[in-house]
Amino acid sequence: PPNLAIYHALPALTAGWMPWLIPVWAALVVALWLLLRTRSVPALTGLLWFALNYAPISNIIPIPSATMTERYLYLPAVGLWIIAADRGYAFYRKFPGYKSLAAAAAVVVVLLGGVTVHRNRDWKSDLTLFGSMVRTDPGSPFGHFNLGNALKDSGDGEGAQREWMETLRLDPSNSGAMSQLGSLAAVRGDLGTAERWFRAALDADPGNAMARFNLALVFEKTGRPGEAAAQYDLFLRNVPLEYRDYIPRAEEHRARILTGDK
Repeated sequence: PPNLAIYHALPALTAGWMPWLIPVWAALVVALWLLLRTRSVPALTGLLWFALNYAPISNIIPIPSATMTERYLYLPAVGLWIIAADRGYAFYRKFPGYKSLAAAAAVVVVLLGGVTVHRNRDWKSDLTLFGSMVRTDPGSPFGHFNLGNALKDSGDGEGAQREWMETLRLDPSNSGAMSQLGSLAAVRGDLGTAERWFRAALDADPGNAMARFNLALVFEKTGRPGEAAAQYDLFLRNVPLEYRDYIPRAEEHRARILTGDK
């Protein structure tokens, strides 16, 4: 399919969708009924494989991740290919004169393999992955934000800043981009700008743990230990699981402030 991406925004459901949904669901029901009628072991095995692997990511029960991404279909698609191979072989046996169709199917499989190899090049690194996402979906704040992170990790601060600013243009309340811009300003020694970005990030999302931790560091470096200690307290009180590695450092800084050590 075109426009492959690791994340897809769900389109808004409107009344215009209804005329499409009815025939699509009817076709799915008919296809399921026909497959069950075949009593073919490979086809039923493929159907069971698809069902078991699709159910956990169907969002019938919401999952704590992206709603829809291409990688979710990697395992379920194996079942669909088993079904396609079984039904294709059954058709070939019933109509052996249609050898040209078998050749055409082989060409399609080879071409799809080429598409897969080409797509795999996008997964070489975060730079290539999120670069491909931005090219595919230039209006994605998620893509621009993560491309900025990849550029930062590669040492391209200017490129990272450009992507984070684009993230904010697309999503003005993106707390993550604000926090990253604050960290970039702090690394450059511009603590005033860093403080403004960290404050903006916390205004947009009071639960942004790293913005709070970094704001505490800025307070320390600018001679405001009381304010720093208060931010460390809030960080330690609400630190999420993914940032628990920062707890010892926050406790150390807080203890040093409270004891008056330099």
